[in-house]
Amino acid sequence: MEQNPKTGLAVALGLGLAVIDCMGLGLLVTGLAYFGDHAGGPVPVGGPVAFVGDAGADQAEGGPSEAEFAHHMLAALADAGHDDYVYQPSDSTLRSDAGVVISIADLHAEYSVTPETERDALVVRTLRGLLPIEQLPTQLPETYSAAKPFLMPSVRGAVDMELVDLRAPGNGIVRMAVAPELTAALVYGGESSIQFITDKQLAEWGVSAATAWADAIANLESRQGERFERLAEGVYRSPWKDHYDTARVLLPKRLKRLRIKGDPVVFLPHRDVLIVTGSKDDEGLLTALDAVDEALGLPRATTGRAWRLRGDTWEPFLPAASSAAFADLEDYAEDARVVDANSQKAALDEKFKAKNEDLFVGTLFRVESMKTGERFTYCVLTKGVDSLIPRADWVVFIDLDRPRADQLVGAARWDDFRKMLGRAVQKADYPGPERWRVRAFPTPKQQKALAADLP
Repeated sequence: MEQNPKTGLAVALGLGLAVIDCMGLGLLVTGLAYFGDHAGGPVPVGGPVAFVGDAGADQAEGGPSEAEFAHHMLAALADAGHDDYVYQPSDSTLRSDAGVVISIADLHAEYSVTPETERDALVVRTLRGLLPIEQLPTQLPETYSAAKPFLMPSVRGAVDMELVDLRAPGNGIVRMAVAPELTAALVYGGESSIQFITDKQLAEWGVSAATAWADAIANLESRQGERFERLAEGVYRSPWKDHYDTARVLLPKRLKRLRIKGDPVVFLPHRDVLIVTGSKDDEGLLTALDAVDEALGLPRATTGRAWRLRGDTWEPFLPAASSAAFADLEDYAEDARVVDANSQKAALDEKFKAKNEDLFVGTLFRVESMKTGERFTYCVLTKGVDSLIPRADWVVFIDLDRPRADQLVGAARWDDFRKMLGRAVQKADYPGPERWRVRAFPTPKQQKALAADLP
């Protein structure tokens, strides 16, 4: 299918919005530039992020280059019978003839800080975690009794598993919901790899999912020899660094025994870092956030979100607005939402490109108004472009058929946008954060009700 020329311009527009800096709204479209009031326009806070866990880490001096890492990955793929992948330095990806795309920028950061003797195992683990289940040879035991001691629960952001579903529909990975935005997957933890377990595998072993989960959690509990590290009064960090630190949220009794104020509040900024404090401890929350900031600088960091254990149920956590930690925790939660939406966008772009489907997938941006200090999200809707946009606080409307100086039509809050376009805005059914299919644009009469710019 031939791409609508405006779809390409909409993509360029999204890229332009990503580099706003401090110049106001700054809508850049292939050489076109619209700038809002310099003193009053918004400044980016979160912005687009391509993949979950892109914490960013500089290559260690003298360490392996990205190209060297890419060739190591390609060799492992070829050994597994997949020699159709190529390395594209321009966007730090490995791409197959079948349209599978692996982003390696952040993976390279982890590879660079891994001891040379452990890099082969890291590559194998990485590929098993990234590729569809059937694409790498399995070495699972033939019997459940042999596999049982190695079953473990792996807790990760829900969007991670949703992206697997986008790239490999019907994968059958055994999983369970832990909390909003948090999921556990059943894995086999071998000496050099961690592999997802599927419904099909459990059927071959002749065991139920309930039994496998119970055994996996029992295995996790058997590793509880060490005590949590005390960072400060009422603040603790996991000591294990065994790739299952975050899974300890599945052992609530252990967390409830910690000396904290209020309900347990956990942060999972990295697979090897679980930070715990109390819901009624403002100082503890601030200390925990310092530890979260440090962990988010590690390769393959995850999220700054927080969850609270209320009774036996985990739920997203924000303290009272009067808490000194409220603003930072709210920022982490909102920035995580931006990361999730744009990770999903990357996967959807791959999907539609492979199908030669002309559908624009919108980016979610987060900015701060220099006039009001308000922080909000927005997305862009371009006239004449079949769009799949994320839910945002604001929608910005662009008409590329207008003279260059007038292409910004205006902006509307999300509820007003929905009301304005009515049935032309339909919720889309894709794994991951909420997205909406839009096939219309405000009429000239409706445009008169739009705000001239973002706040």
